[in-house]
Amino acid sequence: MHWKRHKHYCGKNDSNPDHQPRPSSDIVISKVTTDKDANICNICKSNNNASGGNPAMCFSCGIFVCCGPCFGRPEMSGINGEPAVPFLVCEACLGADSKAKSSIIDQPGKLLRKLLDKKSTGRHVNHGRLALAQLMLNDKAPEHVTGIQKDIESAKEEYLWLANDCDYAPAQLALANFLDPSCHRNNMFWPGPILCDNKLMPVPNPPFQPDKNLAIKFYNRACAQNNLMALAEVGTMYKNGRGIFPQDIAQAKRMFRIAAGLGDVKAMTNLGGQFLSEGNIKEAAQLFERAAKYGNYQGMMITAQLALQNPSMKSKGREYIQILVDAGYIPPVEGGDVRMMMLCQAYDIK
Repeated sequence: MHWKRHKHYCGKNDSNPDHQPRPSSDIVISKVTTDKDANICNICKSNNNASGGNPAMCFSCGIFVCCGPCFGRPEMSGINGEPAVPFLVCEACLGADSKAKSSIIDQPGKLLRKLLDKKSTGRHVNHGRLALAQLMLNDKAPEHVTGIQKDIESAKEEYLWLANDCDYAPAQLALANFLDPSCHRNNMFWPGPILCDNKLMPVPNPPFQPDKNLAIKFYNRACAQNNLMALAEVGTMYKNGRGIFPQDIAQAKRMFRIAAGLGDVKAMTNLGGQFLSEGNIKEAAQLFERAAKYGNYQGMMITAQLALQNPSMKSKGREYIQILVDAGYIPPVEGGDVRMMMLCQAYDIK
């Protein structure tokens, strides 16, 4: 193995650690462009922190083409706040390297190691190393598929080093999941950034034994850094009184409010739903409308429902229902198809 678990990353090509970016051609992801040198998010055009969610990073050049909060938006081909791809190569790299496309599909670990060998410093390093640690846990896919050898002990060292020495919030969240007894009971974890839908996923052999107190410690450390995924997960536990945190609606609302303020769409809908249950229609409507403007289907649907009681909003409500109909959206709840049919009738949409 060419990469080593030291405080300073060492690769096989350390004599030339600076990766010279290709000429500043556009990176195109679903017809969105960005500046390779500035790490500017394609969608919100800000230089967003890599720990602010699960951002989209090019595994070939290490540029963050989309920040975490924006990863699920329609411009990135996402559906209702969920990313469409587990990992990606920017189009500039695909055009320059014909092997990149097959590598990212078949051997993401190999591509990541090549990146870290070429470019050993920068915000891409922790993200890439967490992804490699995740790949080393893989029980089902062999090395010729993942591009890296299965190595549980090395993966454990990486998770611990990234969480403790690097104070890297996504690694702290992953470690909290591995230590959380409720995650072990359900066999559902967030092991790292390589996910198909940004949700918890099964891990055949979790690398750590459950430890409630340590799990709480790492959840809190990740939340203290305003990591959106941690705020959403812990906030949901506080809201429902499930998992390792007791029910505390005030704490849940505080966490959702922080995440929503940072642009997290799911936090907007979670907080909006809580306000709806409390009868605070005004604040709920504002949050769902914000989520709708980000392209979130749930936000669009509830905004349209509330707009039926507000004549000044009916045209916007009709616009949102038409978007949902065109997308073939059915709410993922019991009776969701009936609710959509009733809204279509209310807005006279065939």
